[in-house]
Amino acid sequence: MTGQLVPANPTPPPPKARGIRLNSLVAIQREMRAVYVQARTRQLPTSEATRLTYLLTQLAQLHQMIEFETRLAALEGLVGKEGVERG
Repeated sequence: MTGQLVPANPTPPPPKARGIRLNSLVAIQREMRAVYVQARTRQLPTSEATRLTYLLTQLAQLHQMIEFETRLAALEGLVGKEGVERG
């Protein structure tokens, strides 16, 4: 070595993401179920499981709001077209 200091406890690399897809309520439910199983089998501390479940719940609510907004916009578009045709 040429004068370089090597740390006594090098920082480990961050864990790689599992590539979780949370693009539907079914996918969010599946992930929430996995978190529950990990907590029940003590593979995941309950405090971490609680945080993850909270975040997954927020994602599910957001997904529902976006779905409702999309459906409402479609219905409003239909009503608008019918109003023009009748007018």
